[in-house]
Amino acid sequence: MRTLIFTVVMLMAISVQASKDKGMYIGGSFALIDVGAKGLFENDVTFKAGEILIGYKHNQYLGMEIRGGRSLQGEVISIEDSGQELSVEASIDRYISYYYRAELANDIAKVYLLLGQSTIQTSLDFEDDLRADNESSESGMSYGIGFGLWLDERMNLNFEFKTLLDTDSDAFTSGTVSADFRF
Repeated sequence: MRTLIFTVVMLMAISVQASKDKGMYIGGSFALIDVGAKGLFENDVTFKAGEILIGYKHNQYLGMEIRGGRSLQGEVISIEDSGQELSVEASIDRYISYYYRAELANDIAKVYLLLGQSTIQTSLDFEDDLRADNESSESGMSYGIGFGLWLDERMNLNFEFKTLLDTDSDAFTSGTVSADFRF
């Protein structure tokens, strides 16, 4: 949390009056995160997640962002363990992503690419009392593509598809609707 606060303060200190081409912005989003199973989540699960983002646009083509989020509720999944079918409540406790953002924009819309790194922490809550709850954290490359519409000179509505994380065991992909405000 201290790192996030420090980053926000530093970005605000170097910001100038924002425009479409340069400056700070902050926003929020709603995401549907699909966990394609290579490992534990073998029956695919989709989480509803909330996310906040803070960014700085260096020039009309390049910016950087920090995003953090979590699932809004747990999802019940079934897994098989030693021949038994178990019900487990799974959740994304938190994730944080750091992105470079390459963007092309005109007066109506923009298209952008995201390239960066994500860390995701998940947890499993077993419904029987015989097994200990399980938490895991994974990190790796993250990338995506987005399309945005200018609502006014400082407000955007964005639609994205991104791979939050693709590891040997799981693939976290996301469809996102977000809004951001430039100041």
